[in-house]
Amino acid sequence: MLANYQQQPEDNGDPYLYEKYDSQQVQSRIEQSDATLQTGVGLAQGLLLAGVQSVSVQSLYAMGVVGMFPVVVASIPVSLAFGVALNTVTIDNGFSISDLGKFGAGLSRCGILILSTWKLHSDNERVNEVASQGISTIEYQLRTYEKRPEKPGTNDGWLMLAALAVGITIAAMIKNRRK
Repeated sequence: MLANYQQQPEDNGDPYLYEKYDSQQVQSRIEQSDATLQTGVGLAQGLLLAGVQSVSVQSLYAMGVVGMFPVVVASIPVSLAFGVALNTVTIDNGFSISDLGKFGAGLSRCGILILSTWKLHSDNERVNEVASQGISTIEYQLRTYEKRPEKPGTNDGWLMLAALAVGITIAAMIKNRRK
């Protein structure tokens, strides 16, 4: 690109040659500034989407949703942004990018959303860790301070077998009556 700016066109007596050369330089610089501007717009859109993503996932946490569901909800915008970025790439005997500005904007959005999703995922892991430690701590405090006995291990296996045997017996009796 820089070599194009330093070259001077050959003068063949064509009066429009300098205007054509200058218009090519101007067009090239406009395309570069447009790509930079679109990348900046992509960053702004990514920040806005990351905010929406964070609010939606935090509202899921506030409603009591736990596990991987909030992380899956947070990863939806990432996959959509990645799809938009890949939409500008064509494969014809190699990779080529049809619009550099849209590609840069898509990658910017994708990067910001990936960082936001990673943070939301680490928050989710920390919340689960604190919750699991909190429950065991509360049980320990109840046993210690209220002098509750240890919860005995229950063996309900025989009860389940008895219920299954009664169910099979009733089913067999109903089947025999219908005959």
